Amino acid sequence: MLFRSRETRAQDAPPPDAPPSTRFASLRDSGSQSDVRLSFRTFGESHPDMMALELLGRVLGEGMSSRVQRKLRDELGLAYDCFAGIDPAEDAGALDLGGSVDHAKVPELVRTLHGLVTDVAASAIPEAELARVVSRFVWDLRAMHDDPHGLATYYCTQTLGGRYDTLDDDRRQALAVTRED
Repeated sequence: MLFRSRETRAQDAPPPDAPPSTRFASLRDSGSQSDVRLSFRTFGESHPDMMALELLGRVLGEGMSSRVQRKLRDELGLAYDCFAGIDPAEDAGALDLGGSVDHAKVPELVRTLHGLVTDVAASAIPEAELARVVSRFVWDLRAMHDDPHGLATYYCTQTLGGRYDTLDDDRRQALAVTRED
């Protein structure tokens, strides 16, 4: 059995600086829909702006009132299954947006997702939208106290990444995020 203490933590190589040479990939499938994902490389979990990115992921894709759900499902009826969120790792991560649509609607889905990202990049999140997202995030943190598996996963992930934040630290960080962040 291999055991590593805090002092002998394993070190991974940092991710490459250059983006991968393949910027588009597709696989043919006989299904009735295409699954589409737009992914943007992000910084890692330890980055000082991680909480702002977490909340941005929630603005785009958390819950029925998120921008991706409202636009793709409610306004356009383009996709029933759609999502957005972040997938962080220690040194790098991804902001992913996507959905499942009829094959012929893939270009419209990609244009719409690109438009959502462009809108977010061009203007600050409205105060009411940020407040709603922060409130849900804080609620999720409180709810984790009733979820032993989620709590264990949270603290194990923190420890494996060499971080020692608490749920209360995350709550304070979320409450401190501004529209400009």
